[in-house]
Amino acid sequence: MTSLSSENFVPFTARMMAAIRALEQQQTNPLFQDLLAEQLAGEEALVAIQERLTSKDLAYVAIRTHYFDQFLTQHPAPQVVILASGLDTRAYRLPWPKNTVLFELDHEGVLAYKTAQLQDQTPACELHLLGMDLTQSHWGEALQAKGYNPTIPSVWLVEGLLMYLEEEQVRAILKQIAALTTRQSYLGLDLINQVSVNYAPYQGYFRSGWDEPEVLLAEYGWQGKVSQPGEPDTHPERYPWTFPPRDQPNVERVFLIQCERIDTPAVP
Repeated sequence: MTSLSSENFVPFTARMMAAIRALEQQQTNPLFQDLLAEQLAGEEALVAIQERLTSKDLAYVAIRTHYFDQFLTQHPAPQVVILASGLDTRAYRLPWPKNTVLFELDHEGVLAYKTAQLQDQTPACELHLLGMDLTQSHWGEALQAKGYNPTIPSVWLVEGLLMYLEEEQVRAILKQIAALTTRQSYLGLDLINQVSVNYAPYQGYFRSGWDEPEVLLAEYGWQGKVSQPGEPDTHPERYPWTFPPRDQPNVERVFLIQCERIDTPAVP
């Protein structure tokens, strides 16, 4: 991956993820429908993903998108929060229950670009966009000021973010989510393990990895189900690169996780 400055890495990565979703539409049997992705990606990002990313990377993002689509539709809640939403189009393309309120948080510039591109589109839910730096502590207050209610169930998605943050930043976000959720709430997220921090295409951008995500999440009151791409619930026909058992060391791994809030966080 050609080096990008920290200033333009986030918006261009968001466009690359949209480009991968657009490319998926060319499959004979795409895992999901995203008719807005190509417009959001732009030609530069569509070229970049085919020059810079492997077929393994492309398959992973497609599988991850479908995995979290299913997670969100299988756990309906009156309020949904997507952190680091980027150019996500789920507000427009998923069949949301009536009266669903969805909050998207990301850098202001990313959300402004998406708003401009989709100005003629109507979301399928009540949508609120918050331009926020998630490494700053006040985003939880801003979310509540927009109408989020921490006393009722919610569903959260943190997709493609935490591996780019330092360990203390990851923990700060998990602590904030725990403070804003109650029982019968759900959390979907992806993590990498420690070996994968040095994964070549993203070396220098990945900052943290977790070998036992179940243990990490339990500290913040979540009981998680952890999958790896290619396992029975994550389309093995699209991801033939089989992972060895998790107790085998020195293997690059990525985890797709869905959790239910079950307890008071152990971490103060």
